[in-house]
Amino acid sequence: MIINRVLFGEMGTAYLTKILKPLMKSLKQSSKTRDDEAAKTRKTQAAVDVFLRNFVSESSFCPLEIRELVSLLQSKVDETHGSQVTDTPFGLNFIFFNWICPALVNPQKYNITTKKTIPSHLAIAYIRASKLLKDISTKAPRDEAMNVYIASNYPTMYSHFTSLIDRTIIDRKRTEGTNRTTLSKKREMEKSASGMMQDEGSMELFHFVESVVVQQKIGLP
Repeated sequence: MIINRVLFGEMGTAYLTKILKPLMKSLKQSSKTRDDEAAKTRKTQAAVDVFLRNFVSESSFCPLEIRELVSLLQSKVDETHGSQVTDTPFGLNFIFFNWICPALVNPQKYNITTKKTIPSHLAIAYIRASKLLKDISTKAPRDEAMNVYIASNYPTMYSHFTSLIDRTIIDRKRTEGTNRTTLSKKREMEKSASGMMQDEGSMELFHFVESVVVQQKIGLP
């Protein structure tokens, strides 16, 4: 699938590693097997705070093909269903549900870590952090205290998302990349991403967007 080749190709995986490793390190250093629920929540929030700071600070390293893909997805949804089809941007939900969080929950599968085994308490901590990131991206209702946390962090996540898909920034980066390179691997990947606008890739993308939007409308997980 073209989308997965863009998200989990060499450059996408390298960027995922860069933005996820600090979160994973935070959880590895703080999580204990005997933590009570309050401690788990506190440490999960602290790790997510680390992620969000890193997510923003490392934005310049986000591969151009990822920006192109998410920008295209968001545009397709807006054109087909209107910008208010979901309470939060489709593209924002997409990068967390289909890219960042799967890699966090299963870092071995997506080559974020070379470790063969992960302690069970740490694996659970990764799942908790993934759930919280998804909840922030969708502004999902939780208990009162967690709602406050989600509401306070959503603007940072949303603001960074809009900068990632900003066409002015994307066009400038494409121009800069063109001036710096000719037949590099990066250019080939950018060409692959832009190729989704052509018949086969465009249809695949259209059907993917349609299926996800329909699931959201009828309340499927």
